[in-house]
Amino acid sequence: MLTQLETSQPPATVPSRGKLVSIVMPVFNEVAVLRTLTALVSQAFAESVYEHEIVYVNDGSSDGSAELLDEIAAVNSHVHVIHLSRNFGQQSALQAGLAAADGDAVVVMDSDLQ
Repeated sequence: MLTQLETSQPPATVPSRGKLVSIVMPVFNEVAVLRTLTALVSQAFAESVYEHEIVYVNDGSSDGSAELLDEIAAVNSHVHVIHLSRNFGQQSALQAGLAAADGDAVVVMDSDLQ
């Protein structure tokens, strides 16, 4: 007889590296936090069994976010940037990011570190 803690199935194995998690984040005037945000997400996945990509969607920022995102993407192969031609709003930015995400799983989060 099995108790709640016992199972007749073998324990699940830890997935090998290769599964991709996409993190989609709309960005509007967040130049002050983008470097920190990128570092925190990368750090969170550093010891993970999952690969990751960060899909930033610049939603018409006017504070230098667009240029900084391009700089970050130039040195971090996990970062991909989509630039919208103007501010279309969070939902449109999310749709653009979701369409570009390649992950086996997708996480949507805000880019303001709050």
